[in-house]
Amino acid sequence: MAKKATVWYTLGEAEKATGVPRTRLDHACRVNRLTFRRSETGARLLSQDTIEKLRKDGLKAFPRPYDPTGAPTEAAQSAPSINPLESRRQHLEELKIQAEEVRAQRELDRLRAEDRQSTGQQGNEALGRAITEKRELERLKIEAARIADARKEKDREARAERRRRQWEMTWTEYALNLVPQDAPRGLALEVRQAAVDLLRPLEPDQPSQLTERLVQAVAEKTLQPWLRAKEIENAIAEASNQLPFFAKNAYKPTEWEARATRAASDAIAQLECNAPLARIRAAANEAGNRIRTECEAWRTAEDHRQLCQQLVDSIFLVGSTPEAVRDAARAVREALDKLPIGTSRRQLERSKDAALAPFEAAARAARDADQYLAHVGNYIERLDTLENGPGHFEGHSERRRLAQQIAKAIRPAVIDKLRQEPLDRDDGYHFIEELVDTRLDAAD
Repeated sequence: MAKKATVWYTLGEAEKATGVPRTRLDHACRVNRLTFRRSETGARLLSQDTIEKLRKDGLKAFPRPYDPTGAPTEAAQSAPSINPLESRRQHLEELKIQAEEVRAQRELDRLRAEDRQSTGQQGNEALGRAITEKRELERLKIEAARIADARKEKDREARAERRRRQWEMTWTEYALNLVPQDAPRGLALEVRQAAVDLLRPLEPDQPSQLTERLVQAVAEKTLQPWLRAKEIENAIAEASNQLPFFAKNAYKPTEWEARATRAASDAIAQLECNAPLARIRAAANEAGNRIRTECEAWRTAEDHRQLCQQLVDSIFLVGSTPEAVRDAARAVREALDKLPIGTSRRQLERSKDAALAPFEAAARAARDADQYLAHVGNYIERLDTLENGPGHFEGHSERRRLAQQIAKAIRPAVIDKLRQEPLDRDDGYHFIEELVDTRLDAAD
């Protein structure tokens, strides 16, 4: 839609339109209380907006006389902020052009008046000079317009350059925000340089969605090697995480964790350089599962060994000699070693009891034999009293010594007899007495 042209009023027309005296309007323009512009003849002109405002509000009184340094008008205050030096230069150029226009117009009017009075050669020459001056004025106006256009073009280029720098900084910062926090610092510099190289041939006017996709693509391409290496590290770490709880340590890696890490690394190293991450994770996972299986098998074997050792260490034979206990432990160990790893505790205990049974029987027989052998002393004392009469043995100490010797000598025979068959009290004493009699007869 075309912009509506502005209507301008001379001070005389403004006086008729608003009712404000021309002298007050002229004074208000001189002290910058009203916004105006100059006509080609130098007359002050007021815009339609100013006339409407004067019709509505009138011209308020102002006590101060003409003050060249007075405050600018309302329109001047609302004008866009520009460089003061540049504004003053433009104003001076405009004043210069206007002054030249006024001077040329006055001279032209004067010459025309003289020409009407005299048609002589002097008038023609003056008219020629006026025409020449007017042409020079037109040339100056064209040159001023050219300078103004060049200045505007320079300002436009400067604004475009500032806008482009701001545009590049914005998207470069966006690319840096795509770098993970745990990435090396040098990687951020690579992403920034890649973003700068990408944006250099592009135009800021292209759609932001397209620029965003391009920046994301170049950032991902730059980060790809580091992200791939990190994914491989995570796959290797995940291999050790598959180990059972007892095989891991939160403070220091265990031997099993080290083995799982080495196995996963070796499995990945056997793949081609550009292998997909899915294959890398699968290879590391397979290696971790293999080490976990080995770890669980080792733990099962270790638990079996410790359980067997506990069963062996728990052997206790009352009344047996240390040699007998060692023989019993050796027999139990041999019986347990014949069983496969993973055998239940109940089955191991049964095997232990079966291997220990003969030794327990011998120990039990030895305990019973010791009880029966206590009868040796009583029997010898009775023989000394009843059969041979008092004094056959020289005192109590001699009988005790003889009883100990005979008990020690016949003890193996008593144990063998008890292992073969159980004896009650009377049968046991009778068997002891027979052995004692045999030993005494042999001594005689």
